[in-house]
Amino acid sequence: KRAVPAQAAASQRSAQEATGGEPAGRRIDAVGPDPGEEHQITVIYLHGFSRNGKEYLPGERMSFCMPWNDGGDHCPGLRAVFPTARKLKQTWTKEVEPAWYAYSACWDNQVADEATLNDTREWLSEIVHDELARLGGKSERLFLGGASQGCTVAMDSYFRLTLQLRLGGFVGNTGFVPSDRMGFTGANATLNAVLEDEELAARPLWIQCAVDDRKEVPWDSLANPSLQRIRGKLSKLCVREVSGRGHSIEDWEGHVVNDFIRFYCKFAYQ
Repeated sequence: KRAVPAQAAASQRSAQEATGGEPAGRRIDAVGPDPGEEHQITVIYLHGFSRNGKEYLPGERMSFCMPWNDGGDHCPGLRAVFPTARKLKQTWTKEVEPAWYAYSACWDNQVADEATLNDTREWLSEIVHDELARLGGKSERLFLGGASQGCTVAMDSYFRLTLQLRLGGFVGNTGFVPSDRMGFTGANATLNAVLEDEELAARPLWIQCAVDDRKEVPWDSLANPSLQRIRGKLSKLCVREVSGRGHSIEDWEGHVVNDFIRFYCKFAYQ
């Protein structure tokens, strides 16, 4: 079954920015830019099922070599935002865990309850608009990304919101391209509209996939077939295929995020 990790302690550098009145478990943590540094870019990064945004803060268990962490890969002008999904009950357990939508079954990525996804879509739209205001409306400097369930949900919101906002791009790990068939209502039409927009079709979209993932987001039956809908149609599409760790790629998650930011946002390191 899908793993349910323990909650990690919050970093002293975190900033909890959404608390009272939110659904159970929902919050936002953020870090950066460095004191005295100009705010150059923002990455909104979504955690996977049963995890939480705090785990990506500097020094926490999922921070790895991410560009918002301390060390040689650190990006001074980056603001990183980590929403934590509300706690939802899944069909196979009595426990409630952070999730961006309710699954139809333990080993099925299908959306079971469209209301849970729509609630997430609305909240992420609010976050994106708030972060865009922080950037002074520079939408080409706002990026979305995530891991596992968070990767797919972030990509869904990226396609939906970029049609109006003209966002900078997307970088994610071990997810799949959302579709109506998988319960992401409207995703097909939204993606087609992005592909038909010459400017948006030239925005970067990078995704790292585990080709030996047989269970969580299976490469052969789900991730790879979903990518066929965008291969050859997005001029800056990068699909990084990795093998050896299954779905849980651990620190490799940070490699693709780092490479993406360094390649497209060199100015944020100066």
